[in-house]
Amino acid sequence: MRHNGACWPRDKSGRWSEERCDASGTGGNQQTVFDAACFTLSLMIGFIAGVLGGLAIKAGNIADIDLSDSKLLLGLMAAGYAGTDFIENAFTNLFPQGGAQKGSGGAAARERTAAQPEKVDEQGSEASALSEKFDALSAKVEKVRAVLQGAAGDGIVPGTNYPIWALKRDAKVARALYWQYIVEGGQAHQLPLSVILSIGSKESQWGLALRPKGPAGTGDFTRRDPAKWGHAMPTDGLGWGRGLMQIDWYSNEFARTGNWRDARANILYGCSLLAEKIKKFTDAGQDQDTALRCGVSSYNGMSGAHSPYANDVMARAAWIREEGLDSSQAPVAEAA
Repeated sequence: MRHNGACWPRDKSGRWSEERCDASGTGGNQQTVFDAACFTLSLMIGFIAGVLGGLAIKAGNIADIDLSDSKLLLGLMAAGYAGTDFIENAFTNLFPQGGAQKGSGGAAARERTAAQPEKVDEQGSEASALSEKFDALSAKVEKVRAVLQGAAGDGIVPGTNYPIWALKRDAKVARALYWQYIVEGGQAHQLPLSVILSIGSKESQWGLALRPKGPAGTGDFTRRDPAKWGHAMPTDGLGWGRGLMQIDWYSNEFARTGNWRDARANILYGCSLLAEKIKKFTDAGQDQDTALRCGVSSYNGMSGAHSPYANDVMARAAWIREEGLDSSQAPVAEAA
């Protein structure tokens, strides 16, 4: 049991008392009674503090949290513990426990003593009810954890932090709604269809991550330095990334004046942009694989054949190829 000042009080000497906290704040009888309400509240506060710590670590993107990272998990545990102590002690200091004050007389004490057996019975019923609620809460926590790990054990795409179920969903959307444009762009610029599928997944989840969802949505609402970019945000009030392939508003005239909301136009422009960047590295003497990886990095404004962006996209592409989802003969149902 944690000695945090909320569930177990100190005696006058400063030592931790084993008497339970009752509503009067005066201690209790000689028999120690477990305060289930206090314990459950502590767990709930700790859980919330840990979740907030996870959101802070990953800048709001909780899906990127790697649950296999022991250091990260220990950090979240520490955040939960520290958060619980802070919140509980703050409330203990700000809102003193009510009840009889010093010198209230022996009558009140006798009334509390007479009512003690009834209180113990009530405490047992309350503990049972709270135990059921805690079991339900634990089940919900496990469900969230399973989702973060990839839909109840479905797993993570090797080489990424992206759940397999999410990549299946993205591929299904792309094949159902935009497949003919993806094939057209791949054939026109000799690009692997798996890479196009992966970039669309990475950039916009094929429209599912945009505001509003779909080809006409925008993404990347991070404010930029006006001294470098000219504006903190695009002048039309939308995000920096435009459409399914997230064409950058600052770098591409198409994203400012073109028909970027049209799915076909956006995909074909994105394919053209990627092919142009790959060609630059091919012309510089890079082999085909290195030029492809460097071009993918450059598409996102990064550099190098093994940038985080290139590694993620190429890992998704490898999984898509293994599943046969880049094949024109593959039915859409396989991606469900």
